[in-house]
Amino acid sequence: YGDQRGGADWHRTLSYRLVHEAGFKECMNMESMYYSKEADVTVSCHVDDPLTKAKAEGKKWFHDKIEDMFDTKGRQDLSPGNDLDYLSMRISMNSRGDIRLDNQLKIEKYLEEMGLSECNPAVEPIHKDWLKRIHSEQQAGIQASQEEKEAYMQQMGELQWITQTTHPTLATGVSIYSSLGKHVVPALLGALKHMFRYLKGAKRRCLTKKAGVNTGLQVSSDADWAGLYKVIGEVRS
Repeated sequence: YGDQRGGADWHRTLSYRLVHEAGFKECMNMESMYYSKEADVTVSCHVDDPLTKAKAEGKKWFHDKIEDMFDTKGRQDLSPGNDLDYLSMRISMNSRGDIRLDNQLKIEKYLEEMGLSECNPAVEPIHKDWLKRIHSEQQAGIQASQEEKEAYMQQMGELQWITQTTHPTLATGVSIYSSLGKHVVPALLGALKHMFRYLKGAKRRCLTKKAGVNTGLQVSSDADWAGLYKVIGEVRS
């Protein structure tokens, strides 16, 4: 458990038992997503952490099944005033039935570790001035210290997690700074610090699924953030 072989063995075990013993079907284009038409139960499973969507009867049926197959940590229900902690994210529901997913507590933890709990928030996650500085230092052959390289790797990992879970507004910046990380320079650390300062002001933002609304997620963006890439000599958007 914890390496690639262990993860593959666990997935095969979970998939086999849910499909052959509980009657689920696994989504072929999104592994670890399972659906039981008979019980009307949908399960999303991140490694060994299942998140289940079901009505009362289906919920009881699923828990009885899963507890018979595996050791579990018990049952937790999402309801107004009763939040769920899922992969260190918070899932909450209001009285109207709107469901929210946020990373506020994790962002506050990151800010505290960096000494930015009381910092002034940045308006945008990425800025041309930082790109110019990074490009200039890389062109000059400036090298970051080993400590700075390790800090870059840790902070980039944290930002990628926040991007992939609750804050898609970070995606452009994280993508650019990740591609520039082949040659880490001190300015890259300053750019990431700027991105965390942006999160200080955006930490309460969340993804919301409004009750009764099924239009899905709609995103629009300037293709290259008004010429952002041109700063480092890149011609593509």
